[in-house]
Order: sequence, then C-alpha cells, then structure tokens
Amino acid sequence: MELLVVTDSQTIQKRMQHRGFLTLPSVDIKKELARARGPVLVYIDINSFGDTWEKTLVSLSRKDNVFFGILDPHSKICLLYTSDAAD
Repeated sequence: MELLVVTDSQTIQKRMQHRGFLTLPSVDIKKELARARGPVLVYIDINSFGDTWEKTLVSLSRKDNVFFGILDPHSKICLLYTSDAAD
C-alpha cells in the first residue's frame, strides 16, 4: 500500500519527508492517484484545498483503491464531527 501526504504547507512537507513519507502538493493529487495501481492511503491537509476540501473528500471516498485520513492544522475537522462523522 502506498502512503501519500497531500499538503501545500512547506512545514508539513518537510516534517513528513524527514520521516520518509512521499508528499505532494494539492494540485498533483489527481495525477498521482491516476498513476497508482494498488491501494493508496492518502492523508490530506484539508486547509490546502480551500473551499473544495469537502468535494475532495467525497471524490476520494468514491475511489475503490483509496483510503484517506485528514490533516487539519487549523481545526476545520471539528465541522466533520458536528456533522456525524466518526474517526
């Protein structure tokens, strides 16, 4: 299984790369997921997607080979939990 960290934050990219994770900016997510042949676990920084972060999560949830987690350094995630999301 591939593991990707998708963020536009240079700080998060550096921290994840230091730990050996593949990181990419949000603009490259479609291209990278189209390339993947097996299962992919994607951690996305929802702050990198602006107002489209919810649409992005819906799109990811429709892909059979993609599993995702959330990075939320600015605490938008609380909106998900008040909308009946579970972790």
